[in-house]
Amino acid sequence: MKITAKGMFKRLGYQKERILNERFISYRKPNGDSFCYIQFDLKDKTYNAHYFGPKGGCFPQILSIKEVLAIQKQIEELGGEFTYECKRNV
Repeated sequence: MKITAKGMFKRLGYQKERILNERFISYRKPNGDSFCYIQFDLKDKTYNAHYFGPKGGCFPQILSIKEVLAIQKQIEELGGEFTYECKRNV
């Protein structure tokens, strides 16, 4: 049985966010007082990954190999052709 992107993210400690807007797919991983956030924009075909610190700062997330593989799997399930979007001020 093949594992899905949702299953890969779950194994990494991420939880799929419930969003009322069908434009986004988001995963969140708690890390003490902070959290990591990976979001796919289905309209613009982009994704981004951020780390939100305990004091409210937002930084680009340094991804592990397993996280990159989960992102790649999600992109494949969505039909491919996504690009990384680096937002500075979120």
